[in-house]
Amino acid sequence: MKSAIIKIVLAAVGSIGAIWLLKVMFLADIVAYVDTHEPFVRIWIMVVSSILTVVAMGVALFKEDIRGCFVKPLITISENNKLEETTRKTANGVIEAVEYFYKIRVSNIGNLAANKIEVYLESLLCKRDDINEASDIETDGIPLKWSSSDLTQIMIPVHSTKSIVLFKLLPQEMESTPDQKQAKNIGKTRLIIGEKIYPIDPVKCIWNLSYSIYSDNLKPTRIKITLEWNGSWHPRLTEMSKVFSVTEEKNA
Repeated sequence: MKSAIIKIVLAAVGSIGAIWLLKVMFLADIVAYVDTHEPFVRIWIMVVSSILTVVAMGVALFKEDIRGCFVKPLITISENNKLEETTRKTANGVIEAVEYFYKIRVSNIGNLAANKIEVYLESLLCKRDDINEASDIETDGIPLKWSSSDLTQIMIPVHSTKSIVLFKLLPQEMESTPDQKQAKNIGKTRLIIGEKIYPIDPVKCIWNLSYSIYSDNLKPTRIKITLEWNGSWHPRLTEMSKVFSVTEEKNA
């Protein structure tokens, strides 16, 4: 038992001695190298010191820019968006649509809140089947309101989602008189974008709607919506989908 302990102690002492010897040898080599190449070593130290100084100054000057590369908001737009309907039940118990709407959901998947998010209709074009050239229709330049609020500018926290309606479709207005048993449709169907109402002629038309999503700490996101519609109205989404279609492109 004692011999075994003595062997272990000797082995430990030998290992420590070997490590010390290696350190001394390498230290001696380093000292000898420095003595032999002193001018080169001095220059190398000066270069490294200069580089470190420049790096430190760069970090101090561009700290926020460097931070912005790693800590920033990142928004995504929901996929497979489609036309939806708001319905009511008539006096006869029939369910019918009172409006159709197209909603997108904007999510922040980054690691910093997205500030002052606004959505604008940048341009509106209409190409009728009976006219060769597309018409550039004036927009109001007012940002759209976010869903479930009267706000046009919001903040989207990290890992949060907000929704906004890009456009609505409304039927013709109804008019009734005391001698009529049933109200009748008058006027035209309507395309609603924000607070603006665009009457729709009963002619097949291709509408191009270009939107931009702005933020004070994000690059703009572009969305292009293309509608095809002949202006007719159907009280259920299934029938409406036969005369109306919508496609979406992001960053178009």
